[in-house]
Amino acid sequence: MPDRNLLDVIKAIINEVPGTETDLLAVLDDLRSSVEFAAPEMIPMWWGELCDTLEDNLGQPDVDWKWKIAMILKGDSDDAGRDTEAKTDQIS
Repeated sequence: MPDRNLLDVIKAIINEVPGTETDLLAVLDDLRSSVEFAAPEMIPMWWGELCDTLEDNLGQPDVDWKWKIAMILKGDSDDAGRDTEAKTDQIS
């Protein structure tokens, strides 16, 4: 399985959250900002933070946008966050 870029995953999730969910968008934007400047060895911790944030704010996916976020997090949404180098390696 190819590596996933956490920053790309967060951006894809932000794109699915409706503008009315201002609190969640603010938390995700703060998380995105932190991940941009995080040391590589800290990325697993930030994956955990993302999962905790989504668990605390989404609950069961009961509307379309929540299902889309679940699919992004699972890795089933248009390769969101997949490492492009890993994709190229698979093709060759």
